[in-house]
Amino acid sequence: NDGDTNFVEKVQFHLQLRDCKVIRLNVSKFLFPDLYPENEIHLSEKGIKFRVEDQFFQLDDIDVIWKRRFNGNFSQYIINKKDFIQDSPEIIKYLKREVKTIEDYILNFARDLNIKIINDYDERIVDKLYQMKMANHFQLNTPKFLVSNKVNAVQQFCSGTNTITKPISNYGYFFEKNRIFTTGTNTFRPEHLDDSTETIFPSFVQEQIISAGELKCLLVGDKIFASLQAPNEGLISSDIKRDYRKGAIHLSGYDIPDELKSKLLRLLKYYKLDVCTFDLIMTDKKEFRFIEINSDGIMLFYAQFIDGLDLVEEISNYIIEHKN
Repeated sequence: NDGDTNFVEKVQFHLQLRDCKVIRLNVSKFLFPDLYPENEIHLSEKGIKFRVEDQFFQLDDIDVIWKRRFNGNFSQYIINKKDFIQDSPEIIKYLKREVKTIEDYILNFARDLNIKIINDYDERIVDKLYQMKMANHFQLNTPKFLVSNKVNAVQQFCSGTNTITKPISNYGYFFEKNRIFTTGTNTFRPEHLDDSTETIFPSFVQEQIISAGELKCLLVGDKIFASLQAPNEGLISSDIKRDYRKGAIHLSGYDIPDELKSKLLRLLKYYKLDVCTFDLIMTDKKEFRFIEINSDGIMLFYAQFIDGLDLVEEISNYIIEHKN
């Protein structure tokens, strides 16, 4: 999105002011040779060469790679290029595999050259259900959830509990002719199910937490920073995002307790993360529930509420520290 792009540009500019040469290579651009004819890439068994902004580079010229947002970049480029939506979804899937294979080859070659890759994380991070399992393994509390294809099991789980439903995998896009659909989180009640059938497609339901606040957290190296979104005084929120849009939420920096921070770091380092965002919910009893990790997330907006944090400088310093 624009805020995220603006943040990366700021980091790039900050590094350039410190005499670092920065190259931004988006392999999704190669889907559109008519729009980006100046971009070149050459892969072989002997090496990798590419041209960006009228300059040629060899892969072994690079000291540090910050890997991020393949899925987001691919989807955004497809959406912006409207005539792609007319194509068969199978063609789009095929193109995504092709572009991903190019990226994988570049990164595998970089590993062989011992180039530091920031966020060379475990690919299991994309499995949101597994995130919840591992959060429990590291003694973090999480909302209860169920995935089931049986109506009675879902109804039993939801009985007497406020629940939400969302995609099992992740939020995403659906393409149908000239229309784009996106998936998201919704409240869920047992009466939403059709009692005329016993079996449904495996569906995700999760306990809805009555929230005293939501922590938007950022990892940079071994440091964790947090910004608290909390309802205005005297209010309790069941939907922070909705209440934020209504102006009923205020934001401030927050110091996560050391014991909780230690558990979070063990989880994040299990996935080999260097820079990411993650969310926690603070209950009305001031307890914390882990929600999810966004391996490519940036919280530039929330960082402004954390006293003493210059996020651009913090990440720039981390990148420079890891130059070969």
